[in-house]
Amino acid sequence: MVYAIPGNCGNGSFAQASKSENASIVGKLPAGFDHWHALVGGGSTTGHWLMHTAVRDFTLAGAPGNPMAGTEVKAGNPGFMPVCDIR
Repeated sequence: MVYAIPGNCGNGSFAQASKSENASIVGKLPAGFDHWHALVGGGSTTGHWLMHTAVRDFTLAGAPGNPMAGTEVKAGNPGFMPVCDIR
């Protein structure tokens, strides 16, 4: 399941943006929102924060070099994709 809330990713640093007082339209990020995507052509100021909640246990995969590949995720756990994806 995925929930979304409009917000921004500042300079593209997840660590900084996720702690910002104005990360989302409600201020600081609510717990569990850990993955940000820009709208097409939006840069770091137009996009949304996502909360992914696993509905079953699985292991993350991905392209070679993906730093999250091999991460085990348990059902019901939010917050397993900490990233700002500015495109």
